[in-house]
Amino acid sequence: MREVPPRGSLVARHIHETHPVIAKGRTAPGIFAPIATRYFHEFGYNKETLAKVAVKNHFNGALNPKAHFRSPVTEETVLKAPMVVEPLGLFDCCPTTDGAAAAILTTAENAKDMKKDYVLLKGMGLAVTYGFFSMAFQEDNDFLGFRSTREAAAMAYRQAGIKDPRKEIHLAEVHDCFTITELVDYEDLGFCGRGEGGKLITEGLQL
Repeated sequence: MREVPPRGSLVARHIHETHPVIAKGRTAPGIFAPIATRYFHEFGYNKETLAKVAVKNHFNGALNPKAHFRSPVTEETVLKAPMVVEPLGLFDCCPTTDGAAAAILTTAENAKDMKKDYVLLKGMGLAVTYGFFSMAFQEDNDFLGFRSTREAAAMAYRQAGIKDPRKEIHLAEVHDCFTITELVDYEDLGFCGRGEGGKLITEGLQL
């Protein structure tokens, strides 16, 4: 993502090379900010709720020697940071970070022969429900989560025999490009009910 000039970025190319109306002015924060606004309106949360997500994640990043940023932040710092797209401030948005990871997929029998710790894959799911541009125009999109996440999770849970994700899943590594994304991920992945993601982070439960 950082090996191209700003005009060559994914968002910039969407603006200049795709739909002449829908794509104009699109930014990643601008796509997620309406979700935060709607979430606040529906469930009574506020910027302080999002700030708790940022504080937790920066604290965890400070413990990782390979993290992009390793400086804890306070809730006051998050709330006083420059605004990016209302209600998302600087610390509500992830940085642009290049990284890499690799996983070796093989059979359980081969994994045993490698004499290393391994993980058995019990289920997987993939769902594409809305196009990147059309999501905001879908009549059934309530701006309170992501249908693709819910459908993909349901597939994986069904294959793995998971009935209660909150009790049966001990670790979930999710992509939370903005603080609001983490809250709706809690809900879309079934770790809590609709509108309860803010309650989980506010009460300081370990997720």
